[in-house]
Amino acid sequence: MTVSLRDGYDNFNDRRTGTHPSVNKLSPRYSSMIRAICHSVACCTGLVLALLASTAAAQITVTELQTPYSFVSSQSGTEYFISSINGEPEAADNNGFITKLDANGKILNLKFIQGGKADVTLHAPKGMALVDQTLYVADLDTLRGFDMKSGRTVAAVVMPGTTTGSPAHLTDVAFDGKGLLYCSDQKANRIYRIDLASQKVSVLVTDQALAGPTGLAVHPRSGQLIAVSWDKGKIFEISPDGAISAASRTYAESTSIAGETCTSRTLQQAKSGA
Repeated sequence: MTVSLRDGYDNFNDRRTGTHPSVNKLSPRYSSMIRAICHSVACCTGLVLALLASTAAAQITVTELQTPYSFVSSQSGTEYFISSINGEPEAADNNGFITKLDANGKILNLKFIQGGKADVTLHAPKGMALVDQTLYVADLDTLRGFDMKSGRTVAAVVMPGTTTGSPAHLTDVAFDGKGLLYCSDQKANRIYRIDLASQKVSVLVTDQALAGPTGLAVHPRSGQLIAVSWDKGKIFEISPDGAISAASRTYAESTSIAGETCTSRTLQQAKSGA
């Protein structure tokens, strides 16, 4: 799945504008990886950023969204989900929503999951991850889980705050395929680890070197956690024990994973703010 963003959202500086994602098909195996790396680039400048599975791939514009932040695809590629903050990015206003689309990009339900409706709490949904039939959503200081078929709430895990008493500010979530979820906290330079079986939360790493971790993904081959830095425009690999190593390329260079490429020209424009 691929997204083209006309306008963007800066979580760290609480800047937001309307965004119309354009959707086309990409192997579900790599969609979360592409999303994590390219999400920060597109959102920081309001550029049109297109990642095409082929040069002839058709695009579908999805409208009526309200400050959309993230998208995910089901493993089958037959369903897509887009999160909309719909308000202030750090406000507990319970009016965020998740849009559900079919395989062709047609909206099945604009507000499939909606804060304040049917006993749902959803304030400012950002990053998402699908695990089996559960859609996990990063929402302020809480990781929420919803049934992807009914939209019913099935989980809510609150992240511990900082030692100074500040609450967590979650930006993204990624699944490792082995029972662990990871959540990024851009403001605290922290990444949480959640055991799905026990719902136990632990801190994988807190380090200024992460420089505002935003997008997360687990590499489909190496299994390493990948984190995208908002502040420095770098991509980091993080080991299971929390050791950080910087990838060899930054946004200013061509980034390619399994043949899906973000062009260096677009990335250079994003880095410079052009």
